[in-house]
Order: sequence, then structure tokens, then C-alpha cells
Amino acid sequence: EQGTPQATVINNKAGKFADLIVNEASKAYHVPMKNVRRSVLFVRDPGYFVMIDKIEAINSQHKYTWRLYLNNRDDSGEIKDITQNHWFFSRPLANLDIYLFSDQKLSTQIGQGYMHGPVRDYSPGGINEGKTGSSIKLEAFNPEKIQSVIYYSVLIPWQKENTAPSVDFMNNKIHVGKDIFTFWEGECIIEKENQTEKYKLW
Repeated sequence: EQGTPQATVINNKAGKFADLIVNEASKAYHVPMKNVRRSVLFVRDPGYFVMIDKIEAINSQHKYTWRLYLNNRDDSGEIKDITQNHWFFSRPLANLDIYLFSDQKLSTQIGQGYMHGPVRDYSPGGINEGKTGSSIKLEAFNPEKIQSVIYYSVLIPWQKENTAPSVDFMNNKIHVGKDIFTFWEGECIIEKENQTEKYKLW
């Protein structure tokens, strides 16, 4: 049984430090869901992403899977485990640091995925159909069924000659270098350069 593919942008904001877009896709699932909500913050300086995925069923428990597909169509990408919540993806011209945190216990795994062409014709063997291994698939999931989970991910692209900032998560706060993200009651407060700004997530 399938839901109906649909999602709605419910909030967006161009702030002082970051740009925000919030998307809700609860109606895309046949299981009654309260939230399937992704909030994406793009911090313009130095240029990185913080994504918050809130997934909550109305009256049932599930295993929820978070996935990230990394382009590897030319087979020149490589991913390394740094810690249990930090991965390093390298390409010939740039790198990507990936961090993932949650309010629940998670298991993770890396596998082969599909990266389709710019126009997918959905016909097997079509010229735009991705092949196995055309992406590297990073997955995280809660091993025990639960009603809700929140995933916090940080994606930091950087060129070879630069260095990515350090990242940690504790007590509902993410530190990215000197930037601080505090999550409380559906809002995110960013502290940056001795200033603060509030963003509504749910």
C-alpha cells in the first residue's frame, strides 16, 4: 500500500545568518503521520547546511530510515567512517563532512545506491537510469520501533585547501565551529558573532 506523493513548503525565511525552508510530507504516507517534516538551514558564511528531520506517527510505532545519497557516477568518490556519527566523503576537487545526531538511539550503514540522470524516464535500461553504485548510500535508522524521532544532520562542503570546522551535539545544541544552534519547542536559535536569530521549524 502506498501513499500519494505530495509535499508542501510551509515556511521559508531569509535571515541575517541563514536561509530556511521547511517542507511537510505527512500526507505522502498511507500510515497516519503527524509530521514528516524537513527543515533545511543554509548558513551563508562559511557555507554549510543544517537539516532537521522530524518524523512522528499519530498512533503507531515504526522504524524510520534516514538516507543520504552521494554522487558517485564516475566512481571517484570515497567515504570513510570517522566516528559513529561523522563521515568524510572525498571527491577529486572537494570534500564533504557529514554529521548525524538524533534524540533516539541509531544504527547506521553504508551501501551502494542509485544516482539517476537529470531527466528520469522511469524505463528500465533508459539512458538516465542510475546504475548500482552510481551513488554511495548512507543510512541511519532506529533499531527498535518508536512513535517519533528527530534527526539532526550537518553537511559541510569544503575545498581541498581549506579546513572544515569542528561539530558536536549535546543538550539540544549543535556547535559548528563558533556557531551555536539551540533547538527548543520547535524553534532553532542561532548564535553567531555575538548575535542571535530565531527560526520556526514546527
